[in-house]
Amino acid sequence: MSDLSNELHTQIQYSLIEKLSQSERRYRELVDSLREIVFKCDCLGNINFLNRAWTNTLGYVIADVIGSALGNFIDLDDRHLWSETLEKLQTGVEVCQELRFYHQTGVIVWLELSAQPQSETEFSGSLINISDVYNELRLRKHAEALLKRTNEELEARVEQRNIELIQANHDLKVTLEKLKYTQAQLVQTEKMSSLGQLVAGIAHEINNPVNFIYANITHASEYIEVLFKILQLYQQTYPVPSLDIQEAIITWDLDFIQKDLGKLLESMEVGSERIREIVLLLRNFSRLDEAEIKNVDIHAGINNTITFTALPAIMQYSFYPCLSPIITFSYEDVPHSCRKCCMRHRFQSESGNIGIQVIKNYRVIPQVKCYPAQLNQVFMNILNNAIYALNEAISNLSISQNIQSQPFVPTIWISTELIDETWLNVRIKNNGLAIPESVISKIFDPFFTTKPVGRGTGLGLFISYQIVVEMHQGKLTCTSKTSQETEFCIQIPI
Repeated sequence: MSDLSNELHTQIQYSLIEKLSQSERRYRELVDSLREIVFKCDCLGNINFLNRAWTNTLGYVIADVIGSALGNFIDLDDRHLWSETLEKLQTGVEVCQELRFYHQTGVIVWLELSAQPQSETEFSGSLINISDVYNELRLRKHAEALLKRTNEELEARVEQRNIELIQANHDLKVTLEKLKYTQAQLVQTEKMSSLGQLVAGIAHEINNPVNFIYANITHASEYIEVLFKILQLYQQTYPVPSLDIQEAIITWDLDFIQKDLGKLLESMEVGSERIREIVLLLRNFSRLDEAEIKNVDIHAGINNTITFTALPAIMQYSFYPCLSPIITFSYEDVPHSCRKCCMRHRFQSESGNIGIQVIKNYRVIPQVKCYPAQLNQVFMNILNNAIYALNEAISNLSISQNIQSQPFVPTIWISTELIDETWLNVRIKNNGLAIPESVISKIFDPFFTTKPVGRGTGLGLFISYQIVVEMHQGKLTCTSKTSQETEFCIQIPI
């Protein structure tokens, strides 16, 4: 048992010695890689250890130097300083001293000596080539100055860049808002351009043949009247026609044709005239030839817009007079002193036969200098939203209970008035579904819509706001009450 313990103890010692040897070898390799001279001396100043930097700096072979006194390599004028250094080291004081050493070639080399006691009989230290240090210090100072200047320039550039980024961020926000506005304008302009092209195409394609028909109806009436007179002369000259002619007169009812043909031509003339009026209405609404600002009659613009909104109904009534009109006109007599005009239109709703009533209350106003086409677009957008709200109200009413048992009458009120002789107020109000307060603050935002997908783009009111506020320097506001009344107020400076 004792032999086994001794063997184990011996193995441990060998292992420790090997590890110490490896550690010392790594330490020597590390020390040899240093640029500064590392040395060890005894208390008398005899050299015990040197690294490779000794040979690289002073040129002496390390093996020839080991055991020699370090003072032998110091300049004679500095050896008294070395003696003082040894005394301080022997008293346990660390020393840092600049000394002149002899190079192997006889050249004087300034070295900075740093030493500290290791024990009572040994001390260690390092020697640094001061010329290299000076160069390094000079390079370091230059690098520090360059770094400082670079940092200052970098900080200035960063500060300038921050200012530029803040400005760019602001410009980006402005550009984004302009982009949204431009995008909305492009979309709406494209829509209105398409509408204008459609109107121009309709006006061109319909107006020419209608004028041809309208102009020839008069000549056709004259020719038919001449033929009827000749026919009467034939009847007077030959009062007893042949049996074939008598049968043809009875079969085709010649008397009815003579009476009805004039009415037929008159009806065709009225229809042609009505089509001409519709084409004129389309041209007046789009005002393709009026792109600049000018003085216009606002009431005429509103009337054209209302009629244009109901154009499909008007066209159906014009071409088929025998059908019940979808839109009817009735006038109410009002005192002349009120200076107002009331007219009611009934639009057939999408939900059924119930109609939308439009009541107009016009005050006496002068012509207003504005962009007529764009202002008509504002009226159309607001009226379309009002009709949509009323149709939704009618649909909700029809779902919840019987429409006929309710006194609800869907109505749009349009009124105009002057304020202080400087502002024109146009109010368009409907009694459809109320708009929540959370929505009112967003209705003029681009692409904001409460309609289902495919029913709205969210551009109508945004474009209307831009037209009124930016183009005409006016105001456009919206108020909605819980009693299901929503009013848009358009204010235009006169």
